[in-house]
Amino acid sequence: MKLCVLLIFSSLFSKSYAQDERFYRELLTGELLSKKARKYNPPPKYKARTPFYEVDLNSDDRNERFYYEKKGGEDFLVIQNYKRQEIFRYKFETIGINARLYRLSIRRISAKTKVVVLNFYEGYTNYLEFNGSARVYLMSIDNNDLSTMAVYKGPGFWQEFRGFKGDYRQRFYELSLYDFNGDGIKEVIVRHHLIPRVLMYLDDGKWSNIHDYIRRISRVNAKGK
Repeated sequence: MKLCVLLIFSSLFSKSYAQDERFYRELLTGELLSKKARKYNPPPKYKARTPFYEVDLNSDDRNERFYYEKKGGEDFLVIQNYKRQEIFRYKFETIGINARLYRLSIRRISAKTKVVVLNFYEGYTNYLEFNGSARVYLMSIDNNDLSTMAVYKGPGFWQEFRGFKGDYRQRFYELSLYDFNGDGIKEVIVRHHLIPRVLMYLDDGKWSNIHDYIRRISRVNAKGK
């Protein structure tokens, strides 16, 4: 009888020890946190997208196609190559409900670089005051190479506001291109109401506000003196 009890106790102890060992191993390797993340971050249940729109982005006479997708409460621009394989995905930042990408245009800023101008409505909030806004995003493509695609989050360019006292305003924008410094690369000028912002393309998907660029150059020149 004692032998039987000892065997049962030994069996239970072994199972308990094995469970503890698995727990500590998962804790130390991060596997436990990964399991919890999967448990509390399930795949998105809701997914919707626009129809496919086709355009030749790299001038090879074969159309890429893109669509705008909402998935799990997040907003994406998705681009596929001519083989219908996804090659690019970008997540927009929203501030409220009913956000959407509503306009896209392709502009060339130099012999090397073309820019896809993305007009994105960031959504609106309606707690006490109504506030909706839109922002411009700039997607650059260098040398017709789709692997160089990069998106820059530009300035806000449109706002609709209604205060709780009933005051209302709308501010619109104007976007234009102009080569200010004569280097063969056009700057992007976004004018929002009375505020102009000039964006300079620096290459490799990088942009700079021209005022920040001038300040940076001035600091470098000052150090060199």
